[in-house]
Amino acid sequence: MISEHVKVVKFSELDGVLDRLVIKVLDFFRDPDVLGSMILEAKSNNFLTIPSIYTDRYACCTQGFFCGQNALIFKDKSEIFIVTQLSSLVYGILDVDKRIFYSQERNPGRQDALVRQLISKVDVRSRSDGVFLGIINGYQRPYHYFYDKAPFLCNLDPSIISGSKFLSVRDRAFLPASFFGGSDEVIVDDLSEYIDNREGFAIDVGHPYKFEGKIRVNDFFDEKIENIFRSGCVKNETKKNGAPVIWIGVCQEKRRWVEFHDAIRMLINIIIIDFPNVSFIFDGLTRPEYFDEIDFKNIARVKNDSLAVENVVNSFNGIDYVNLVGRTAKEKLAWAFKTDFFISNALTDSMWCSRFAMKSGVCFSSRSSESEVFRQHRHPVAHIFPFEYVHDLGDEGENWSKMDFSIDPSLFVDFTVSRLKESLVKAR
Repeated sequence: MISEHVKVVKFSELDGVLDRLVIKVLDFFRDPDVLGSMILEAKSNNFLTIPSIYTDRYACCTQGFFCGQNALIFKDKSEIFIVTQLSSLVYGILDVDKRIFYSQERNPGRQDALVRQLISKVDVRSRSDGVFLGIINGYQRPYHYFYDKAPFLCNLDPSIISGSKFLSVRDRAFLPASFFGGSDEVIVDDLSEYIDNREGFAIDVGHPYKFEGKIRVNDFFDEKIENIFRSGCVKNETKKNGAPVIWIGVCQEKRRWVEFHDAIRMLINIIIIDFPNVSFIFDGLTRPEYFDEIDFKNIARVKNDSLAVENVVNSFNGIDYVNLVGRTAKEKLAWAFKTDFFISNALTDSMWCSRFAMKSGVCFSSRSSESEVFRQHRHPVAHIFPFEYVHDLGDEGENWSKMDFSIDPSLFVDFTVSRLKESLVKAR
């Protein structure tokens, strides 16, 4: 529960009259060009200015810190407020003096710890002036990185990127600064420590406030993604020889399909009979660009994915396959373009083949996630396994993002084999 000394107000609950100045700040962050404007101002002046939540003047930021979210400290004379950034350029606004936290959501579990950290660090960090430290490159989940961050960096004019320093977080940066045209890059192990040890602030990347185009195609971003494929950054590890290459996502970190392994074994058994020279690609958790490969593969969750691949492969005699568990995003993107058909969870796991390579395939997910599957993810030519045949294994109202589910393996296999054959016929 949020501290009794702090009031939380959702952005959607703001009063048009009483909260006029807060709304003015949100309107500032609604501008589609705001990210570029902020970076240019920070590079030129070593400070940021935005409308104040206290007066009709502008407030100024020369200091910030990181506490799970990027925090920018703004001063309007003696009054202080903090803007936090997450997947959007403005996740929350803390009125430090009045102890009011304006936010996109009401999430006591997340916000209690966040507000406490903001209040504890603001006094120290607001005492002196600082400089612009750079653009943060990273997010803990590939989905938000590729939907909410990378496309907006790609939209920036090259003149904005030129001369900008990138703070690429070792365990969060899924693409290098060079992908965006950046040449000045610092690999950061601990972003909080990095900013704390310097006088200044960083800018995190995200979508503008109330941005409605999350799943809109970004042509320039897609073109750069396709260049990864054309660059030939991965060697040919499958036989191919005219036979299909089938991508199978094995990640079962959460939202687990309980019969998954039985269904995949049944499916592979049918596929290798119909297509004797078939090659498989098995996909799992993605390694950030600068994360050491050995260290990453020793993480328990990654080991679980590797074990899942091993268990499937060992069920058959000498199938041709590539294991992408623990590979980088660049490698996965390149392999996605080589794929003929994919089978994966309909959420993040489908991103490489469905969103970027625009390949045909079959996706599955829990029944309670249906709205998220279509609202947040692009499936141009993929087939979604019918939700009426999916049975959630949790209580009604339970968090959909963690809910296991059940699908009859025979139904899934019949559905998938039919779509696979249709897709391969069309591709001839």
